[in-house]
Amino acid sequence: MKTVADLVKGWPAKGDSDLAEAKRCVGSMGPYDTGCFPCQQAVEKYFKAVLCFHGQTPTPTHDLRRLIVAIEQNEPSLKLARPEVLVLTDYAVRLRYDSDFWPTQIEAAEAQTVRLEVVAVIPQNMHPAPPGP
Repeated sequence: MKTVADLVKGWPAKGDSDLAEAKRCVGSMGPYDTGCFPCQQAVEKYFKAVLCFHGQTPTPTHDLRRLIVAIEQNEPSLKLARPEVLVLTDYAVRLRYDSDFWPTQIEAAEAQTVRLEVVAVIPQNMHPAPPGP
């Protein structure tokens, strides 16, 4: 069985992989919808790391607002309910199935900002290992 430290390290490690894919896509000539999904996934995983750190089992949801509400109960200093974060929720499901929803070039910068904010509240010994080769 995984320890809390394993989970806190594991979620952002997977999020970092998603973020790397989002950056690759966003830096290309498009299409950008395929880069939006891993951007949302990265943020979702960073949020779930914070919940695990506080001993909560993350809800199986892609709704970032729901995860933010749970996080803010333990980390009120994190101000994550920003429009540029909340819009990422649509990239989890709507983007995948709505043929009329085509985002323009996005920035992976917001996911990177969220990562920095989340990792700052996690003790150093629980930080994710650098991404593999």
